[in-house]
Amino acid sequence: MHPSLARPRPRFSERMPASIPRKRGMRHMIDIEPEKLKRIRAEMARDNIDVLVCRLAENVVFLSGFFCVLGYAAVVFPREGDPVLIASSREEEWYGRGWVSDVRTFPMWDARDTTTPQATHFSSSEHINRLLKQIGDERKFPAKRVGYEGSFEFIAPPVIVPEPVVPGEPSMRGLRAAFPHAELVDATGALNRARAFKTARDVKMLRRTHEVTAMGLEAWKAACLNLSTEAEAAAAFQSAVTAKGIGHDGAMFAMGWPQVFSGPYTEQWVYRPSSTRRIRKGDFVIIELAVCVDGYYSDLTRTLVVGEPNDRQVHLFDTTHRALKEGLALAKPGVAAADIDRHCKATLGEYSKYLLHHSGHGLGWKYHEPIPTLTGSSSDVLAEGMYFAIEPAAYVPGLGGVRNEHNAVVTKTGVEVLSNIFPVSIN
Repeated sequence: MHPSLARPRPRFSERMPASIPRKRGMRHMIDIEPEKLKRIRAEMARDNIDVLVCRLAENVVFLSGFFCVLGYAAVVFPREGDPVLIASSREEEWYGRGWVSDVRTFPMWDARDTTTPQATHFSSSEHINRLLKQIGDERKFPAKRVGYEGSFEFIAPPVIVPEPVVPGEPSMRGLRAAFPHAELVDATGALNRARAFKTARDVKMLRRTHEVTAMGLEAWKAACLNLSTEAEAAAAFQSAVTAKGIGHDGAMFAMGWPQVFSGPYTEQWVYRPSSTRRIRKGDFVIIELAVCVDGYYSDLTRTLVVGEPNDRQVHLFDTTHRALKEGLALAKPGVAAADIDRHCKATLGEYSKYLLHHSGHGLGWKYHEPIPTLTGSSSDVLAEGMYFAIEPAAYVPGLGGVRNEHNAVVTKTGVEVLSNIFPVSIN
């Protein structure tokens, strides 16, 4: 047996004293916050789910604190009792930063274990299913209903971004084998509701993500003012996020995904891929971006004018910025998301017909999350701990587009804007 298969298993609800010896890679282990544990289990109870089994990287990090490198992982999270993490043996350094102490590993490209067949990209599900069956037999969960990720149709990637892992029929076969007498139910609703609320530790991690995002935005701004191409400005942002973000306050992973578009292109597109167009003086330049740091996301937009803006540009910029500020001023616990959307559109005035999208959305463990959604038809109500993006905008033919976006956490009395670290400014 590989040494990492045998780990001490203190009760999940108990704090692990520092005197308990940890295996290599486990020294950074933290404790799950009681608030998060209580909320997850409350949402499971609401939908009568006895056990959650999650494979997607975004839910693995949410439920275990482990941001997986390869995407070949699973979390078994019971409503009662300790959770279990399944991961590749090569990822000790990463899963040791989470809070699940019962970790079952399978060998993958690991010369330390020559007794078990090594997993490959194409056989990892077999190894996960084998361990899942072992866990089910061993733990004997009294599970009548087992929840899985049935309706996640757009997903956040693991560290190996080009190949996100999506559970399919092989994963379903593994679930049926591990829980042969249980009903398998879609747990997407319960997961989304639990994920809508961020704890104090989550907010700390999100602040770090915004610090790294600001590093990228400074590089983007400098490239724009040097009249680079859109692609060069996007590359400057990406380079700064990775080069400066990894290692920042202990970050192990940092990556940004920007789209930079300028001049007439800002009139036409909400998300336009960066091009070889060279930025010119007098242009509006928009950057739409996502940044992920160790599994936690920012989603920002900034607009600037290169050189001296004209009066029409200033008026459009100031109007959209006022809508942004007033929307944030309105946000607090108990306020309907639809009311914020309506207020933003009313503040845009003559430009409201050029707002081509919602006023905002949730985020956190993914670029876009469904709670809260800031639209006129939304039934969401803001509550303390929710984290959302707000982005009133206008894309005016013949003039250009302006979108500035903030990310904020709802507090007891209002919001904390995490993205003020790179202020909104026309130039």
